[in-house]
Amino acid sequence: MTLAELGKNGDQVVRLYAEPADILVLQHCHLIEIPVRAMMRSFAQQFGNLRTCCIIDGYDTLRILKTYRKCGLSPD
Repeated sequence: MTLAELGKNGDQVVRLYAEPADILVLQHCHLIEIPVRAMMRSFAQQFGNLRTCCIIDGYDTLRILKTYRKCGLSPD
């Protein structure tokens, strides 16, 4: 996922952080590029509005599914 893939207006992270949630999750089926991760971190560290964020890329998703035996693969 690149910054260019953050919606038509490139504002998906902005809209995500507009939600009144304690933890915000960004999950993508492939690699999440460093600029997207940096944008998530910068929004999470806004002074006076610290938030917890979780970034899960395709590799992390596979590890989670594999661990809980939800994708037909057994854990190592």
